[in-house]
Amino acid sequence: MRAATCLLASMLAVSACAVADPDGAYDGTSCEKCDGPGLPALHDRAFYEAIASDAGVALGVGPIVIGLRGVARDGSYHDTHSTASFDDVIAVLPPSGSVIELAAATHPWFTTSEMSPDVDGDGHRDVGMIRPGRYRAESRPPSRDIAGQPTFHIVTVAGSDKLPGWRDTNHDGTFDDTERATSEARGDTLGAVLFHQGGAGAPAAIGCQVFSATSIKSFVTAVGGRSATLDYVLVDAP
Repeated sequence: MRAATCLLASMLAVSACAVADPDGAYDGTSCEKCDGPGLPALHDRAFYEAIASDAGVALGVGPIVIGLRGVARDGSYHDTHSTASFDDVIAVLPPSGSVIELAAATHPWFTTSEMSPDVDGDGHRDVGMIRPGRYRAESRPPSRDIAGQPTFHIVTVAGSDKLPGWRDTNHDGTFDDTERATSEARGDTLGAVLFHQGGAGAPAAIGCQVFSATSIKSFVTAVGGRSATLDYVLVDAP
């Protein structure tokens, strides 16, 4: 993945301010600045195909999903924090045709949750996020829809539900170098990670890859429907 990150650094041309609404958070509904009509494309198909190929994904076989963590749909980039914002980009590459770029969150929205484990034993539960890498995503039945929209279960290439992750053990909303290194040494993982709608009517986003109510519909259409199986490559923007 190092080569993919270097490629991303060399090809991104973005400004220095993060996108946000006046309240600094999105409520799970459409945000015109992040997923509304008329936004120009950030990158062409060749850009995303290079990232996929570098991760070992075969091109032209099935839908490929690329997550760009730290760059927003309007082209601005930012440090990653636990905040209720669709401030990352998830792009869908159908086997042929145009790329669809959507606003999403690849990070948690909250700094703590009773659903998270206490990985360092200090009595406080530690929210996490998955590490950059190559994954697969499998469709789930309609009975497991969230907010009335389809969901996809993200697993490792080998099919494990335990995804490598980082944990925010000091609960400041960031994942600093020390926390990342400690998580990797400890072997921290995240389970039950999904693509799903975030915000109103959905469970708290504490590690899943979440979309607005508008973007999730575009995502499902772009990947070919709710029964699709996806290759997913997540990279960190510079």
